Amino acid sequence: MELLSGKSSVRPVVSLLLACLLGLATTLNVVRADDQTPESLNTARQQLYQSYAAQLQTLAEKCAAHELPKQAEFTRHWLPERDSLMIYIFTLPASSAAPADLVKTPLAQKWWNRFMELRRAEAEELFSLAHAAVQAKQYALAFELARETVRENPEHEAARHVLGDQKNKDQWVSPEAARRLDAGQVWSDEFGWLPADRLARYQNGERYDRGNWISAAEDARLHSNINNGW
Repeated sequence: MELLSGKSSVRPVVSLLLACLLGLATTLNVVRADDQTPESLNTARQQLYQSYAAQLQTLAEKCAAHELPKQAEFTRHWLPERDSLMIYIFTLPASSAAPADLVKTPLAQKWWNRFMELRRAEAEELFSLAHAAVQAKQYALAFELARETVRENPEHEAARHVLGDQKNKDQWVSPEAARRLDAGQVWSDEFGWLPADRLARYQNGERYDRGNWISAAEDARLHSNINNGW
């Protein structure tokens, strides 16, 4: 369910970071206050990734030893191979729920619990580093680290607030998604946002056009010319 993307308004990223990150007390000391340069931040970040990757590898090996091949593969591929010239923008999960097909047995559930334990610890380290990045006025890096914090721990409230996300029932969503949900709309991967009472008819091949229901074929015909665009 794609609730975190879409056409939402531009968020005041820098002010949010300053308000949320600088205002948070942190007990983690990833980078000393007098050593917050872009180079030292990058070094601390790489060290953090290396340590985390080693922990994930250990967990993957335990999964393989206990005949959990899917969980082992999932764990091994959690961290991407990074290119220093690339900026990575992850799709953020709406909750911490496990993929249903990966936790069908008690042993698999035990793996997920350990996996989330590692991820939550990594999230705290990442958010501490984001705090240091704000102090060094590296706002783009801080925002990137805040997003990675949420990827590791989808329930990290402080990082979610930095991103502008809101809690809707048991999921975190963007302000735009929250507005639409409150208005009674639902998200469809095929059709996008629709009023909830229209989704079933769309799935049955109907389309709503100017107050009337028409067939999908007729809808396509009506909009086949750019002069009759949406």
